[in-house]
Amino acid sequence: MEELIIKDKELKENLLLVYTETKNLFIEAEELLPEMRFFAAPTLEHRDALEHIMRYMSKTGNGNVTDDAIKQLDNALGHEVRAYFDTADYVSISIRDEIRKCLQKMSNRKIKRNWNDYSEVKGELIAISEQVANIRKQKCGSVKLVKEYKIVIQEILNTYKEFVKTIEPQLRK
Repeated sequence: MEELIIKDKELKENLLLVYTETKNLFIEAEELLPEMRFFAAPTLEHRDALEHIMRYMSKTGNGNVTDDAIKQLDNALGHEVRAYFDTADYVSISIRDEIRKCLQKMSNRKIKRNWNDYSEVKGELIAISEQVANIRKQKCGSVKLVKEYKIVIQEILNTYKEFVKTIEPQLRK
């Protein structure tokens, strides 16, 4: 019984952590990427997670934690991890695509003239793409991978914000 209570607590903590990370990333993405509001996959995963949470609650209504209740909570966590990955994948792909589309219209000479550290940033974006690909290949419901992806996504978001704020206006002159 003690083992189930420990597992229950751990799952609840992880569920809250992943849900919060997904929600925060989704909100930031909606502000930066207008099309994000039409991306339904994370919302569907949240809905599926809620179904499992409600099943968990119905099984623990008397205060007892059972194996079946733990299974429901574990399933909910799986859906929340998928919601995070859906959001992070969309953000990662969209941002890199936005930058690529903008640069595609410019000559290399104009890019290099207006973006001093372009070669360095381009190298960083390639490295980030490789990190994202490695994380996505490992995707297996791991909270550890959510934490890893969060770091990479923050790098992508920082690069994009700098690009939109500083570089893009210079390139459009």
